[in-house]
Amino acid sequence: MTLAKHIVIISSCGFFLASCSSSVGDDKLPQTVQISEIYSMNTDGSDSKQLTKDNNNIGFMRYLPKSDKILFTEVGGIYIMNSDGTQRQLLSNQIGSGFTITQDEHTAYFVTSSVSGLKANSVLYSFSLSTGQEKQILQDSSGIEQLGLSMDGSELMYNSISLAPKNSTLYLLNTATLEKRMIKEGVNLYCSFPQFIPNSNQVLLFDKIDSNQNDTYLRIIDLADTSQNRILDTVTIQGDVYFALSSKGDIFYEKNGITVLNIYSTHKKTIPFLFYPSTIADNINWSYDETELIFTNNLNNQIVRYNLSSDISTSIRPTQAGQGGITIYPFNYPFLNYNNSKIFYTVRSIKTTFI
Repeated sequence: MTLAKHIVIISSCGFFLASCSSSVGDDKLPQTVQISEIYSMNTDGSDSKQLTKDNNNIGFMRYLPKSDKILFTEVGGIYIMNSDGTQRQLLSNQIGSGFTITQDEHTAYFVTSSVSGLKANSVLYSFSLSTGQEKQILQDSSGIEQLGLSMDGSELMYNSISLAPKNSTLYLLNTATLEKRMIKEGVNLYCSFPQFIPNSNQVLLFDKIDSNQNDTYLRIIDLADTSQNRILDTVTIQGDVYFALSSKGDIFYEKNGITVLNIYSTHKKTIPFLFYPSTIADNINWSYDETELIFTNNLNNQIVRYNLSSDISTSIRPTQAGQGGITIYPFNYPFLNYNNSKIFYTVRSIKTTFI
């Protein structure tokens, strides 16, 4: 999967859930903890290997095909390691969200946020994946969400959301000069995950006009003249909406299962698999060569590969399903490696320990 051809935005998971009940023997209390670990396996489901053994919750995981490495976050910070789990390095003590990564895999952008009542504070950082050097790009008194990065990394789009009064503003930021320009704003506006369309001055985004309604437009906006825009489709949002745009103009999103739409020809293809609500949010990606989609079907504890040209799907059920505790949406962040011979993914479960 080419990181510049499609920008993957991914939303972070909470780092732990805990609940206590009455004491159990020796005054120990049961604690329920959510954990996840990173695994790899062959594309037929064989040779499954556990790459992390941290008993923490993975907040974000991303495979980097050009360097054949895995970037991830957990309680301790931001880590990178080889795809076989070796040479693991702690790059930062920060715990960010909304990661987007440049084509050359040298730089990532992420956000740290805090909320107090109806007030939010967000900081946007750039981050070197080789040295771990961080740089604060900007601070926003609202919540920064939905980052999108241009093909050459020179421009970044983000959504600034205030809670009281509730409104949203979409900005375009020059990553070199840090100059920003407002693209769109409105009360109850919802601009989700803007994607730069290759070889154009346009962006693609989900545009929700009324927060009380679920209907959302898949819209193209011209950055030179924002009054020039067109609607490609209407989507019903059940949760976070996540998609990635290929270099050929194909985009996927959740509608009647998964819909793949070409933004140039407007041709649609629907993959009518069943999903729990909102499981698409962080569970679908393009292969490196953009010929396949890989995604989770946690209704059946499966990871699915789907070839767009042949219309053939292959389902793989990793051996970890149902093991190591009570699983909850057990498989997340599926990625095919650079030659489609390995699958990387996380397994999420709940375990009870006594403290």
